[in-house]
Amino acid sequence: MDGNEHVTVATAADLAGVPARTLRYWIETGKLPAIAGKHGRLVRLGDVREIAAMTGKDGNLGNGGNTFAAGKVMATANVAGNLAAEVAEGSQALAQERGGAATLIQEMVRQVVAPLADANERLTTANERQAAELVRVHEVARQQAEDLGHERAMRETAEREVAELRRARRQMPWWIRLFRGL
Repeated sequence: MDGNEHVTVATAADLAGVPARTLRYWIETGKLPAIAGKHGRLVRLGDVREIAAMTGKDGNLGNGGNTFAAGKVMATANVAGNLAAEVAEGSQALAQERGGAATLIQEMVRQVVAPLADANERLTTANERQAAELVRVHEVARQQAEDLGHERAMRETAEREVAELRRARRQMPWWIRLFRGL
């Protein structure tokens, strides 16, 4: 994708990793330029890349759906990992202070974080499958383009041969053309 292309505010928010309402506020206050589009306000992709760089998100926006999906999966994994670490630290401190309540909190965290980790693993697997499928599709497209090139070359050769036959026919005496039905 080109940095001059425009995307919706919702898409820009997803790509930059900030809430859509934040981007709308920046647009209203003039901090982020936007244009009117068929489906609402549109933001330039180059500006979204700058926002993503400021927020520490992946700057490789626009390299296809797999890159974006992989970024989302990695962000989810990082958030889940950070959340688990923070909760574990907090739970240990609380356990020292409150005893049994910390154990209850740790169990609740385990029940929340484990499904998140499973979901993250499923998303990662799905992303890997999509990436493999994309590679296969690109290979098929490359082969089709190559086949199309061969077909064009054959067509051009046939057209040259037809042109040569027509030229040869025009050079025949009229009575031979009449006799042969040309």
